[in-house]
Order: sequence, then C-alpha cells, then structure tokens
Amino acid sequence: MAHASRLNALFCIALASTTLAAVAAGCATSADADIESDPDASASQDGSRDGSTSPDAYVPADGDEGDRGDDDSPQKSEDAGLEDADDAGSDAGDAGDSGTHDAGDAGDSDAGDAGDSGADDDAGDAGSSTCDGKVVISQVYGGGGNSGAPYKSSFVELHNRGSVPVVLNGWSIHYLSGGGGTNAKTDLTGTIAPGGYFLIKQAGGANGVDLPEADVTGTINPSATAGRFALVSSTTSLGATCTNATVVDLVGYGTANCFNGAAAPAPSNTKSVIRKNDGCTDTGNNKADFSALAPSPRNSSTPAVECSCN
Repeated sequence: MAHASRLNALFCIALASTTLAAVAAGCATSADADIESDPDASASQDGSRDGSTSPDAYVPADGDEGDRGDDDSPQKSEDAGLEDADDAGSDAGDAGDSGTHDAGDAGDSDAGDAGDSGADDDAGDAGSSTCDGKVVISQVYGGGGNSGAPYKSSFVELHNRGSVPVVLNGWSIHYLSGGGGTNAKTDLTGTIAPGGYFLIKQAGGANGVDLPEADVTGTINPSATAGRFALVSSTTSLGATCTNATVVDLVGYGTANCFNGAAAPAPSNTKSVIRKNDGCTDTGNNKADFSALAPSPRNSSTPAVECSCN
C-alpha cells in the first residue's frame, strides 16, 4: 500500500514537470511567432531604428530572416534611391542636352535667317534711291544780254539727282510769263548722266560773255524777274496751264502765278535762281529750295554730283 502511494506521487511529479515544460515551450513558441510576424516590434527591440539596445531586446538566432530583412532593406532602399536619382539626373541631363541643342539650333537657324533676311533687305534698300529717274530744274536765268548781265544768253539748267542716266528724247522745257500769256517751249534730245547737269541755252543780247557750251539751244526770251519754267516728259504744249500729268518739275519765280509750294525769290539781270545743295534739295517748295545768286551755268561736262535722297 505504501509502495503504491509512492509510485502515485512520483507519477504526479513527472506529470507536473512535463506540463510545465510544455507550457514553457508553448510560450517561447508564441513569442517567436509574435516577433517574426511584427518586424516593427523586432526592430524596436533590437534598436535597429534608433541605435539603442533594450535590456529585454530579442536576440534572434543565426541566419534569422528577420535580421537580414532589417539589414538589407535600408541598403536596398538607398541603392534604389541612388539608382533612381542617377536615372533622373541622366534624364535631366539628356533633356538639358536636348534643350541646349534645340535652343542652339533654333537660335542659330533663326538668327541666321533673320540676319540674312535683314542684310538682304537692307542691301536692297541701299541699292535703290528715291532720286533715281528724278530730273529737276536746277537753275533759271532770264537776264541774258540785258544791261549789267554777266552772260549774253539766258538759260535753264537741269540736274539728274539719281544714280542712273535719263534719256531726254521726247521731253521739252516750257516757259510762261509771270502774268500768263503764250506758252513757249524747247524740245530736248540727249541723255543726262547720273548726277549730271544739262544746259539749255535760250535767247539773249549783246551784254556779257558767252555761256559754256550748251547741250541744247532754244529761242525762248524769258523775263529776268518773273515767270515759270516747266520740265515736261512730252513735246505737247502746256498752253496756259500751270501743270498736268506730264510735268516732271515746275519752277515759278518772282510774281509768277504758277509754282510748287510758293514762288522762288525774284532774280534779276545779275542773278539767277539756283536750287540749293548743288541741285539736290527738293522739298516741293520753290521758295525753300531756291536762292537768288550770281548765275553759274553748268553743262554735261561739269563734274557730276549725285544726291543722297534715301
């Protein structure tokens, strides 16, 4: 009986030990499972986030996958970030290169085209002149042969302000006295050179010296103090008309009733009316464009003076 009781006691002790071992094993197993299922808790315990170590920190066994995950993940994240940044930098560099090339190409091309176009346009403008084809009356003298006259003959002088020759065949010069009356004309022939002068001799008297060689000679006997001369691109008489579509230039002087803008100053036996600036000034106003000065006749042999009219 006593022997049976002892055996029973030993069995209970063994059973209790086995149960405690099982319970302890179960607790350990549960703790392992909780830690492995919660990486944040593991990281917090082993101090991997803030560099500190807790007294209760869990120390995983060698080869624990959780530990490798903590070590590898930040490194992979950094590598991935650097690779992404490198890729982004490379893309930005490519975009920058492309932008530079495009901007450069566009700038060079556009600037070149604009420059070429601008140079061509400017060259074209510089090559042409508003003076081209513009022949004007540059001097009128009506006192030839009169008392005190420096020259025996009256004259009209033309000037080609342009850079191209002008053929005067089929043109004529017309005179009308200051108060009207009968129109008189002289038909023209020949060519007036660029910047050149053209001398048209008219009637005169005994006083004074001969004119330089005339390019054309007429028979008009103009007034020394008042009248109008018109350069016309035809040989048809103007009559008493002051101007029409064929009139190339018109000069009225003294008390003439035909003129451009206002009449030029009155000349005399000793003065002619001369267009300013060697015959280049042409504002469309006789009063502003002419001065009354001592006559100075110029013909086709006189050195040319081309005008700057742009």
